[in-house]
Amino acid sequence: MGGVRRRDVIKYMAAAGIAGAFSSLIIPTIRYITPPALSGAAEYPRSLLVFSNGEPVKASQLPVNKPYLFYYPLTDTQNILINLGDRNGNPVEVKSVELLVTMHPLKVPSLAVEGQEKP
Repeated sequence: MGGVRRRDVIKYMAAAGIAGAFSSLIIPTIRYITPPALSGAAEYPRSLLVFSNGEPVKASQLPVNKPYLFYYPLTDTQNILINLGDRNGNPVEVKSVELLVTMHPLKVPSLAVEGQEKP
C-alpha cells in the first residue's frame, strides 16, 4: 500500500489551479455587478448651477416654492431644486440629519421633514 501517486498529485494540482482561477474572478465580478452608487465608489464631477444669463444660482435668490429642474450627473437624471417655504410663502430652514439606509449599510445624509421658519 503505497503513498501518493503521481496521477493523484496532478489531479490535486489541477483542482487547485481551477479553484484559484475561479476565486480570482469573484471579486472583480462583484465589483462589476454592484452599481458604484451602492458601493460608495461613485465620484461625480462638481458642477456649478447657473441661470440662463450665466449668474450662479444662490438659494437666497430663488423664489419660494418654485421648482427649478436640472440634470445631474447625467443628462437623463432629472433633479429638482426648491427654496422651501410655508403656506404663506415665507422661507423655512430645513436641517439635515443622518439616516441609516436599511437596504445597504451606509450612513446617508438626508433632509429632515420638519422645518423651522427663518427669522
